[in-house]
Amino acid sequence: MSGRFRILLARPASQSGAILICVLACLAIVTAMVTATIRSALRSHVEVRSQRDLRQTELVLEAGILRARQQVAASRDYAGEIWQLADEVLPGDTPATIEILVRDRSIAVTARLGSNLQQLTQRSFEFMFDEPSPSNKE
Repeated sequence: MSGRFRILLARPASQSGAILICVLACLAIVTAMVTATIRSALRSHVEVRSQRDLRQTELVLEAGILRARQQVAASRDYAGEIWQLADEVLPGDTPATIEILVRDRSIAVTARLGSNLQQLTQRSFEFMFDEPSPSNKE
């Protein structure tokens, strides 16, 4: 009986080699699919982070525009400022800076989000303002 089992369990070397090649080919295909999925996920993560930073920069710019309008309305001597937002204002460790420059009747506001050049997002807006006319209040 032991001879009979030996015949059933023994395979020719060429058949074992073909199975090994099929297993290796399947492993290569699965590895390629996993690698492509990971690359796609990383690209998506970078894109989402970039869109988030862009939106936050736009919101910081809007805050700078509001501040500039309020400061110009409050004081005719206001020439602008550089406004560093507190770390608690934005999520994460991303610093935000707003630069306001007033010259003649023009206000230029620049919002920067990030600290190094690879991660810096910047948006600017320039607008004209009218001098408040003296009212006839007595």
